[in-house]
Amino acid sequence: MKKNLGSYSMKTCDISGKRFKATDDNFYFNRNSADNFHPYSKTWDNVRRTTGLTVDQLKKIINLIKK
Repeated sequence: MKKNLGSYSMKTCDISGKRFKATDDNFYFNRNSADNFHPYSKTWDNVRRTTGLTVDQLKKIINLIKK
């Protein structure tokens, strides 16, 4: 079952600042948020988990890469 907020609904990942389609392919389900999606995209949340970095550490790395 794909959860979708609409064909053009987008959500910004709090870690990377990039926008992704607001679907369960891109975001984990989170019952506590208004849109039912976790604030971090699956891709960046998995990077955070596998590297053991904190969200702030990962954000700093991404910002350095963007410069």
